[in-house]
Amino acid sequence: MKFVRKWSGAVGLLLIIAAGFTMLYQPGWAGLNWTMLYKGLLIAGAAILLAYVLLNYRAAISFFTTRSVLYGFNTGLVVLAVVGIFVVIEMISEYKNKRWDFSEAKRYSLTDGTLNIIRNLEQSVEITCYFIEGNIEAMDLRDMLDLYVMENQNIAYDFIDPYRNPELVAGVALTQINTVRVRVGEKLEFIAKSGIQEKDITDAIWKVARREVPNIYFVAGHGEKNLDETREPGYSRVRQLLVAQLYEVLALPDLALGVPEDCSVLVLAGPSQNLFQEEWDAIDQYIAGGGRAVVMTELLGRCKEMAPFLARYNVAVKDELVLSNMFIAGSSPIMPVVMSFEGHEITRDLQRANLPMLFSVCQPVEKGEQVSSSIRMEPLVKTTPPQNVSTSRLWSFARPQYGELLGRLQRGLDELDDPIWFLDADKGDREGPITMAMAVTLPEGTRIPRFQSETKAPTGLGLIPTDLGSLQPSEAQEETGLDSSEEESPEEGAGATLGSEGEATTTEESEPEIQEFEIVREAQLVVIGDSDFLENRILSLTPLGGDLLLNSLAWLTEEESLIAVRAKDLKDTPLTVRADQRRFVLVTCIFLIPLCVIVAGITVNMMRKRSV
Repeated sequence: MKFVRKWSGAVGLLLIIAAGFTMLYQPGWAGLNWTMLYKGLLIAGAAILLAYVLLNYRAAISFFTTRSVLYGFNTGLVVLAVVGIFVVIEMISEYKNKRWDFSEAKRYSLTDGTLNIIRNLEQSVEITCYFIEGNIEAMDLRDMLDLYVMENQNIAYDFIDPYRNPELVAGVALTQINTVRVRVGEKLEFIAKSGIQEKDITDAIWKVARREVPNIYFVAGHGEKNLDETREPGYSRVRQLLVAQLYEVLALPDLALGVPEDCSVLVLAGPSQNLFQEEWDAIDQYIAGGGRAVVMTELLGRCKEMAPFLARYNVAVKDELVLSNMFIAGSSPIMPVVMSFEGHEITRDLQRANLPMLFSVCQPVEKGEQVSSSIRMEPLVKTTPPQNVSTSRLWSFARPQYGELLGRLQRGLDELDDPIWFLDADKGDREGPITMAMAVTLPEGTRIPRFQSETKAPTGLGLIPTDLGSLQPSEAQEETGLDSSEEESPEEGAGATLGSEGEATTTEESEPEIQEFEIVREAQLVVIGDSDFLENRILSLTPLGGDLLLNSLAWLTEEESLIAVRAKDLKDTPLTVRADQRRFVLVTCIFLIPLCVIVAGITVNMMRKRSV
């Protein structure tokens, strides 16, 4: 009995330790139920330990009531409490995590565009990375994919070494090592390149998760901006932005034949010439069918019919020039910098970004006369309201009589203290803030009167001429393709034809002319009073204009997850240390700090000797 009372405690502890070891490390021995084994060891060890305490209860009581044990017990409780706090924090962070990225370019966090896409993903996304184990690029990629997983648990990733696990690569069409495969359902996308970045992963996810690729048609043939022009006035940067967002960019030079059925958004980028009646009708028919369009006007262009065309949609494009003393160095008030955005879905992220957007020779776009009370008008961009900043005053206004100002600018007058730059109510100037972009929603059932254009389509377009009476016979034959034997008689011209027996028969009545268009499905427009803000020269200075266009397209195509500020310039920020700073660091680390430690030691030693 004395042996059991002495050694049962040690046996119980050993059994509990063996149970813990068995639970953590289970060898692959066949025929053993390891779960039952470690549970049995744990129960046996606890029972023997309890028996030891009961057999030695007097010694146990005297042991646990000593001062050292009580102090140790209190210390153990404090340690357990601290450990418990950390365990709870870790458990909470497993489900609710938060990161702070203090780097200038936010290189250790995902962009707003990526977050908007992956947070709205409902499908399961499988990302398989084929990298050699120990690859440095794979380590960086793993850290980045962890950010994706933290934002959406539907995303999972795995790393496979093609050399160590060739059986896992047998059915995969790999063209090179360092490849990432993204899979959603049966759709696959491969990224085979070195230096894989966040944009590559996000684009691949969006390609396989997107239902269809929107087609963006740019109207051409009326002096609009050229998508292929790489010089300053061109729109080649716009094409690059749209392609990068996985849009299909197409030109539409034959608008008179109608808008293609697969058109997701129609873009009219600052035409400098009037459109023909058939082309205006084609746009109206497209919008009436629930179409989506971005219309950018051009103040100095010759498309004077744009304003009355848009007025039917309750959009007032004013023949005024927007001026502001917020502009970049080297320009003038006719190129206002805008930092005031409304809370619409298109511009909410632009407002939070607090970045400038540059316009050039812009005109106001405001709510027009009430065509229909059901049309919803929402401003997007406004000039900065007048306010005092430090010792200066910010101002903006719209000037209807801008010819003299532009003429003097062409002659080289750009002194900002000249009175011509200041608000003059006698000239009809309107003080800001001035609205420069609007979002328009046309509900089902809205009736839009037909626009009557004064520009007639030339016959070279293949359209039937509206008036052949002024043509000579030979010219009429050439236009209609009829020879002299097929010419109509006077009676035929009056609306009758001769039958086989010489009887006059009345021709079928022509279809009645369209008087108005009815919106059969909700349509949306984004109207911007400038098209220059997307030129290559402007986007190279302030790329936020590209975000305005991309956000507008995302809103129009109902892909709100793409609405964001996409600019994320990952640039190196080296630490530059001057010679005097290097000397300061050298002296401080090698001489001053050791000297302070020595002086402190000597001082403490002397104080101790004095106390003795």
